[in-house]
Amino acid sequence: PRAAGGLGATTIEVADATTLLITPERRVGAIAALLAEFPLVIARHTTNGNHFTGPWRVVELRRGDQLRLEANPFYRDRRARPPVTIRRVTDPNALAIGLEAGVFDLAFGLAAETLPRLRGRGIGIASTPVAYQYMLMLNQRHPALRDARVRQALSLAIDRRQLVRLLGGGRPATGLFPDFMPWALEAGLPHDPARAAALLDEAGWPLRDGVRRRGDQVLALTLTIYPQRPDFAVLAPLVRAQWESLGIRIRTEAVEAITPALQQGRFEAAFWTNHTAPGGDPAFALEQYFRGDGPLNWSAARDPVLDDMLDGLRVAVAGQRHDLARLSALRLNDTLPAIPLLTPQWHVGVSARLAGYRPYPSDYYILHADMGAP
Repeated sequence: PRAAGGLGATTIEVADATTLLITPERRVGAIAALLAEFPLVIARHTTNGNHFTGPWRVVELRRGDQLRLEANPFYRDRRARPPVTIRRVTDPNALAIGLEAGVFDLAFGLAAETLPRLRGRGIGIASTPVAYQYMLMLNQRHPALRDARVRQALSLAIDRRQLVRLLGGGRPATGLFPDFMPWALEAGLPHDPARAAALLDEAGWPLRDGVRRRGDQVLALTLTIYPQRPDFAVLAPLVRAQWESLGIRIRTEAVEAITPALQQGRFEAAFWTNHTAPGGDPAFALEQYFRGDGPLNWSAARDPVLDDMLDGLRVAVAGQRHDLARLSALRLNDTLPAIPLLTPQWHVGVSARLAGYRPYPSDYYILHADMGAP
């Protein structure tokens, strides 16, 4: 579905040993960037049956637990490499404890509150700003969330600078895209609780006895987090408090896997993070998550104005793409199918064996080809 969201139904023909002819069903303004995105992987089929060319190959997979790797003898650089075990650890405290105990050589996704303790014990911490955005997906199947004034009030209630301080790093979001991208918005999203309260009044949710009500109905929302992003467990109490200060009744839930909940619409306001331009072009997140018929339109948003903008983005080239991406991001800041929160900083703990490890600004290339190699 993700690949289809960019290219649509596509014909790919082999012209010669080094040329592919690609015919997408619609015009694509930035084909090179689209082909660089992660859903579009071309397997290398060889006569001996070996596929792909990575430095390790899988020895064992225990679903939901661990993946064991060994050096791939067919890799072009055949240096000796140690075996690798990748463990799935959903508890950030267990991740830090395993690092302290010497069980892990590398721990990706450390919670910010564990860093002072780990540094105090001499454990190396590599931190990096990332191209992801933290956001809150709002499910417009929820009757109250269909009203843009309610969504705007939720955004205005959030103090993004306070969120950044709580995590000890990152930048307040200005919109869908991190502020260092060339098509990002410059002005920050406002924090205005008084305006938020007025919008809820306008939307028919007056404050009575400290609670927003419409007749006998209470304005209530469930805030969803998941363990794979420990930062969200830190942010959720603050977001909850800021929404509750408006008189909204909030319940917090933790789900083991967020993607099925989003796909099935089993959420109301869910924390989410996404690399909004993984191929270096702004169209990815706009097309996938926010076009009315997009494959990952979990918020169930339908905005013909935005769809028209994205139609233009499909055929725009060069600088035109940046301008249209900014206009699209401005539109999203008005309609808010998702509330941008912040651009985070992520933290990786490493043992002495991996001193000098430098993380990429994403979660794609955690295991490097030169790790452990002589």
